[in-house]
Amino acid sequence: MKKLILISSILGLVPALPTPSQAETITASGPFEFLDNRSANDAGIATGVILQFGVQHVTPSGANGTTGIATNPNNQNQRQLMPENFTTNPNFFTAGVRPTPNAAGTYSAPAWNFAFTNGSDGLNVFNTNNGLPPPNGIPKGISNLTPIPFVNNVTYAYSASGALPTVNWTNTQSSLDAIAIRIRDNGVNAGSGIADLVYTQYFAPTTTSVSLSTQPGLALTAGHEYSIEIDQLQTRGNQVFGQGFNTASQIFPATLNQSRSFFDFTYSPTAAPGGVNAPLYLPTASLQPNGVPSYSFDIATKAGQTYFIDPAYASGYVFATRAGDPNFASVLLPELSGTPNYTIVLPDGRTFTVIGGQLFDFTQYFGDGVSTFTVKGITELTNLDPGDPLAFAAGLSFVRDGEFTGTMDPILAGVPEPSTWAMMLLGFCGLGYLARRRRKRGSALIAA
Repeated sequence: MKKLILISSILGLVPALPTPSQAETITASGPFEFLDNRSANDAGIATGVILQFGVQHVTPSGANGTTGIATNPNNQNQRQLMPENFTTNPNFFTAGVRPTPNAAGTYSAPAWNFAFTNGSDGLNVFNTNNGLPPPNGIPKGISNLTPIPFVNNVTYAYSASGALPTVNWTNTQSSLDAIAIRIRDNGVNAGSGIADLVYTQYFAPTTTSVSLSTQPGLALTAGHEYSIEIDQLQTRGNQVFGQGFNTASQIFPATLNQSRSFFDFTYSPTAAPGGVNAPLYLPTASLQPNGVPSYSFDIATKAGQTYFIDPAYASGYVFATRAGDPNFASVLLPELSGTPNYTIVLPDGRTFTVIGGQLFDFTQYFGDGVSTFTVKGITELTNLDPGDPLAFAAGLSFVRDGEFTGTMDPILAGVPEPSTWAMMLLGFCGLGYLARRRRKRGSALIAA
């Protein structure tokens, strides 16, 4: 039966798309426009400060033939509205532009308007609070907004086997109206190169910890790479999350200004072993120009305290601080079967053999620690499970209090063994997928 249907469609006996006379009536709700400050990410979403706009819910969806255009009323510039087939909302349309800041470093923009077409049917959507054209509707433009900074100190930890982890972070903006948690499956394309959005929930503006196990309807797949997005946001009219204003259909169209911080995470249903049950700091992943991923962190540090960080598996890593960060005081590398020891390379070229589980103290060789070092020697015999988020938990300490905003960049072997390739492909599947999406989408990535 399936073959007959396919052949009929090819021959034109069964129309694949509706004809103009069959076009469905377009409906739309939830026009939005806000200033969007986005961190580096592995979800296919453009980074930096973006003016994002669109309509939250349009039927028929883009998959069912609807197309959309956004127009700037001041200069008539236009942007195609990209349809996104998200699990949480298959009827989403969005676009974006990079606004130019004024002399004070703030951003302003008019309310863009939207037009949708499906066959012979069309619909104009005014981007106002009540959907009515001005002057009866208040346009959703922005005026003199300062981008909200990103959250930091993001960690996750398991409380028990089979449980989803608890995520913790530090808010960096005092005047907030809500916090949003969004989770994307980096291995699933939502239709235009953006990772699928599988979960969204809003919380009170003072929230700094969420147990994913307690969130209704949330199910993660073991071994899948996800992006956990933590958003700090302000709403129009400063409507605060709470009684009478607590659903996505209310908060998203009312969003005025937000920051979106993305952190990579691979779900494992197994709780952390006793030796590394401390919270693990999540990295923000991005691609370097050579196509190799880079993992960056933002951690408030205390001198002498150990912080466990956890990127995906590679044959080695280059650790580096950024200007103003405290130097590394020590490193504690995990005990791995198949890798009896590591090679640590100091900035002056000296090399040391270190056993897993043995603390290496940089201050023995440099009084103020080091700003960079390299770890080599993880072999293909290690058989790390790239689906295990605790597979390579490295512990770092620092010489003084401060903030670690540095990176942990993987070293990829020149000609790895087939087994190593297999592990790398699994461990970096999301980033490889991101590279393909970027090549495919180009400038369209500005909208998400």
